Amino acid sequence: MSLSILSLQQNGDLQRIKDKWLGSGVCITSSPDIVNMSSNSYGGLFIVIALSYIVCILLRFLCARRNRASARHLHHHIEIEMRRNPNP
Repeated sequence: MSLSILSLQQNGDLQRIKDKWLGSGVCITSSPDIVNMSSNSYGGLFIVIALSYIVCILLRFLCARRNRASARHLHHHIEIEMRRNPNP
């Protein structure tokens, strides 16, 4: 493998592949498309993530509560049926 890499480097192919896939390596900061995030943006992002986390936790507890209620309801109906028909 090392010989293959050395061969590519000697032929100039390695530099061509590097330029094709990685570009020139120069960072252009004057582009109007680049938006810098200020500390306010990070604060807003933190709030969105925190609220999402809280909503997920609340949904988890509501689903668990609903499942427990459904299980109790089902258990109650099974007991009633067992009293009606004690011999299966």
